[in-house]
Amino acid sequence: MQKILTYTLLIFMITSCDKGEIPIPPHQTGDLITTTIEMQQDYRYQIFYKLKDNTVVSQNLKTSWDIGFESNIDGWRIFLNSSLGGAAWRITDSSFESVFSINNPQWNWDNPSGSIDSTAIGDYQNQNIFFIIDRGYNISGNPIGYIKFRIDSINETGYMVRYASLDNSLDTTVWIDKQVNKQKTCFSFSENKVMNIEPNISDWDLLFSQYLHIFPNPPTPYLVTGILINNSTLSVALDTINSFENINYTEVNQYDFNQERDFIGYNWKIFDLESSSYSIVENRNYILQDGEGHYYKLRFIDFYNDLGEKGYPTFEIQQL
Repeated sequence: MQKILTYTLLIFMITSCDKGEIPIPPHQTGDLITTTIEMQQDYRYQIFYKLKDNTVVSQNLKTSWDIGFESNIDGWRIFLNSSLGGAAWRITDSSFESVFSINNPQWNWDNPSGSIDSTAIGDYQNQNIFFIIDRGYNISGNPIGYIKFRIDSINETGYMVRYASLDNSLDTTVWIDKQVNKQKTCFSFSENKVMNIEPNISDWDLLFSQYLHIFPNPPTPYLVTGILINNSTLSVALDTINSFENINYTEVNQYDFNQERDFIGYNWKIFDLESSSYSIVENRNYILQDGEGHYYKLRFIDFYNDLGEKGYPTFEIQQL
């Protein structure tokens, strides 16, 4: 009888140690960190940033590439370098070998939201069409020029493309291998090669860059300077009600998160025509969730460096 009671007590002690009763340490927030991104006064750099490490992963001159190719094995979409103000004109009723001049063009621009179904080039598959690409403007603000462009074939490993100058003085066919660990494979017409621009998909969260914002009615492109998100891994919410100091981890489920590429965008700052200067919009706080499930809060505090030069966005960030 004594043995039965002992065994019963032992079983009760084991089964009563439920996992739910294991002590869980309280949630730890990170340190408040202030970071400045050095885009330069002329916004010449595109800068890729990682939240978790608070580091610049890579940067490149915005003029280093012209066009990006969707990199996954099923990918076929093509993106313009909107930091240059790039645009595309679909040609449906002419031969690629025809000599062109820019008369009454019908330009289209990539949607800055990053919607893969709202690109300037759009769906070109199984169609006898090509495009004239406006390559936009260089760092000094001068036009780069135009180029004819078409996609001859595509498969799970890459793209066969042909491009030429409008007068056919340059006519090149090139095979472009997909960089499958990146969102897009970036190509330069000037260099006639793939450029190593984007980090691997999981290695970055924010891109500080110029890009085209399209104002509606009628659609009007305007080059702005701001932040685009890695919408493959990152989601963002906006809080204009609570103070930055009072935003905490226990309230993150109350936010509506968004994955539009330009959700942070450019309008955390405003330009004053009278003073010809930028100021930061107060109480515009962003909550970010990265690909590993970590939450952060972020707010901008300046757009100038210590010398008073614009193009140096400064922000505070803290892991929740």
